[in-house]
Amino acid sequence: MSKKSQSEARSMAQALLSENIVFLDTETTGLGADDEIIEISIIGKYGEILLDTLIKPVKSIPESASRIHNITDWQVRDSPTWPDIYQNYRDAVKNKTVIIYNRRFDNRLLRQTCGKYHVATPRIKTICLMELYSLYEGVINRRTGGYKWFKLIDAIGNNNIMVIGSFHRALSDVCASRKLLYFIAGKDEYLDISESEEKLVSMFNSFHSNSELKEDDKPLLTVKPKNSNNNEPTKISISNGKAYNLSNGKKSSSGSCFGVLLFVMSCVTLVIMVMNIFKG
Repeated sequence: MSKKSQSEARSMAQALLSENIVFLDTETTGLGADDEIIEISIIGKYGEILLDTLIKPVKSIPESASRIHNITDWQVRDSPTWPDIYQNYRDAVKNKTVIIYNRRFDNRLLRQTCGKYHVATPRIKTICLMELYSLYEGVINRRTGGYKWFKLIDAIGNNNIMVIGSFHRALSDVCASRKLLYFIAGKDEYLDISESEEKLVSMFNSFHSNSELKEDDKPLLTVKPKNSNNNEPTKISISNGKAYNLSNGKKSSSGSCFGVLLFVMSCVTLVIMVMNIFKG
């Protein structure tokens, strides 16, 4: 890691935090020229949610795409279409500097989706957080001569940043992007739990209580232990009070902690109810 490039990236990140910024992420039906957005999330500087919704596409969601983000046709069957949320999108990005991890992809899919529905693509100022993080790392790509690019999950894992949710879901990714920008800027705010992350926790609680959902549809808690030698964060899916380590497909050794916690909470609630009955 080059101290010079790291210092330059930190200064740029600090300057961005003084601007009127938002963070944006999308999930799509695929990578091609005919694909479109099926989920979009936009949050503000302090993690406030400006837009977060699934979107019903024209075409069916291919299984290859669903395997990545776990969004299926069934999940978007009652969701709004792009024209339905288009004005909300315009309002959320108006007069803002939009921070996107890999902006080339999201910008292209925004243009494609607007074009598919014959609506104008708003002109927005975008900053690529992936390029900024590459500058922060300062690792030279020998093939291109430029800085090496990193996946968002690697940027988060390399720096022990704790995030909530599953990578390749829009709200989780914008929350991770926000934390990463604050981290690059050297600001402790990346340790805070924001409104958008509170929604992810709420989603987890809601999905956890819904036994009808498939295991892949349930949200994840993604963590990177401080003392871990493994660069990739551990993904833990929680079901019926048990945790499953999705990195190796096996039941997590820490899974019993979640089960014990839920059991203890249930016992405490029961004791309080019994005490209230006797008091009555």
